[in-house]
Amino acid sequence: MEAKSNYVVLPNELADIGTLLRTQNNRATAHPMFLVQQRRRMLGVDLDRTEDYVWLDSSDDYSEADYLQAVGLDEREKNGQDTGSWCKTGCIYYWEFFTVCFTEQAAEAYVKMNAHNLYRPRIYVASAYRNDEFIAVRQMLMDSEEAPYVAETVTPSVKVVNQLAELFGVAVHVKEEAWNRMDTETRKNLVRDIIGVA
Repeated sequence: MEAKSNYVVLPNELADIGTLLRTQNNRATAHPMFLVQQRRRMLGVDLDRTEDYVWLDSSDDYSEADYLQAVGLDEREKNGQDTGSWCKTGCIYYWEFFTVCFTEQAAEAYVKMNAHNLYRPRIYVASAYRNDEFIAVRQMLMDSEEAPYVAETVTPSVKVVNQLAELFGVAVHVKEEAWNRMDTETRKNLVRDIIGVA
């Protein structure tokens, strides 16, 4: 199959990512990034700064009270009774970043593969707004529309090619006129050289 003039050689896996980028639900977010996060808790917070707290046993390596123990300790504290070696400490909950994916499908696969290492994971969608590097790579992947079954994907515009050169640290700047004069093979070779694909 002859490549069209706007094609560049990329691995099929990248063309598949491009297909997913064009067809997935972007959750009403411009340039979405799918973040895998896990729920975390920070102990030792001043009780004046949070409503959440736990009871810790200082005589047992600061093990945490279970629900029934906590209810009993709350009752003892409320009645002005001594709680013994148990101390009450404030806590806050937050989301810890683990990885970022271009597609929701990849984020879901990451969670499934790493569920044993994650505590209450979630997939959160953020925007790559004003992140030129992420947007340039994402756009290049999305431009692979016409070639999901071959190792040829659509070449990005000259602007995106220059952004890729900057992203990959290649000292080249292609002018629009020169880009328009290049034949298909020259364009493909230039982009191969920029992204390091043999």
